[in-house]
Amino acid sequence: MKVVHTSDWHIGHQLYNYDRSEEFEDALRQLKIIVAKEHPDVMLVCGDVYHTTTPTIGAQRIFTRSMYEICKANEAMHVVVVSGNHDSASRMDLNKELWLSQRVHVVGGLVRDEQDVPDATKHIIVLPKVCVVVAVPYFNHRITSAEKIFKTLLSEAERINEEGLPIIVMAHDAICGADTLGHDDSIGGIDFVRLDEFGDGYDYLAAGHLHRRQSVKVSGEKVRYSGSLIQVSFDEIYAHGVDIVEVERGREPKVRSVDIKPLRPLINLPRDGGKGNGMTIEDVLNELREIDDKSECYIRLNVVANRKAITNIKEKAQAIIRDKKYCLCNINIVSKEEQNDLQKRSMEMDLYELKNKSAMDIAQMIFEAHYGEKMTNEEVSLMEEVYENCREKQ
Repeated sequence: MKVVHTSDWHIGHQLYNYDRSEEFEDALRQLKIIVAKEHPDVMLVCGDVYHTTTPTIGAQRIFTRSMYEICKANEAMHVVVVSGNHDSASRMDLNKELWLSQRVHVVGGLVRDEQDVPDATKHIIVLPKVCVVVAVPYFNHRITSAEKIFKTLLSEAERINEEGLPIIVMAHDAICGADTLGHDDSIGGIDFVRLDEFGDGYDYLAAGHLHRRQSVKVSGEKVRYSGSLIQVSFDEIYAHGVDIVEVERGREPKVRSVDIKPLRPLINLPRDGGKGNGMTIEDVLNELREIDDKSECYIRLNVVANRKAITNIKEKAQAIIRDKKYCLCNINIVSKEEQNDLQKRSMEMDLYELKNKSAMDIAQMIFEAHYGEKMTNEEVSLMEEVYENCREKQ
């Protein structure tokens, strides 16, 4: 059987207040073409359909219209959608009965009893002559045991699998051993799940949550992230798209990736996509001048400089991009060489050392590592005031 594995569409995401509706529509139009060409048996959407739990009417319209068109492109195909941490479980579940008419199975929230035993009838989807899908949406592992949920459902899936069909697990989690490059912890959250907590007996584990396309170490191709459909941040310096997976019961999956061409790519200058690597302000501005005037893209400048120079850099950059098609989103001030040494020392600090540091010591370390200079007296006073206010509210 053939699967299209996709995840992390993040419809409704805005980049520095730039509306990206056209980009999402274009990416989903490309997905429709892929579905029409590949003729998969099933498409798996592994969470984070939307970027926010309260998507706009426009974002919901993009999802509804695009999903309908994708289904029309291959009317024999089944679709299974689970919610991610960016989605509202109840909102995703709202129209699930209507979607069934298009062979789209939506699983918004985890359904379980008081003993945390999951309801197999809500999470195990048997697609006759195709596969058995264990569809598990995002849930809080600090409250509910991931191991109990997945192993209970897998055990039941094996019991009812009388046809000997491939068993596929869907999850929206960060799995130990996976590469988190580009993942924004402050927005997406990142609590890791051990691979053994998912149990065994499945033929393919389709994961969402991390935006980099990859197979999880030690799993071969059996446990995989398709990655996000398009770039969501400038730190995602890798290709995006979907995976085409051939799955058979008891055999290693065969994976082939298909890229989605971005309508408006996110470009780092310098083009190494890194953090400046020693390039001066003028070097970076020269690269900015070389961008095609008619190129539609988003640009972030990574500049090695003192943070106080940002006003001067902004003025020069704005003069260069005047009347151009591209958008200058951000100037990322990268501190000088001592920053790397500071970051290295802070990474090597053990738990004992950390416990013996005051909150202000840690705040100043982080500030110096990020900006390459110490706080001013005024900044220290402001930080102390914020810290005291937080303590009083606890």
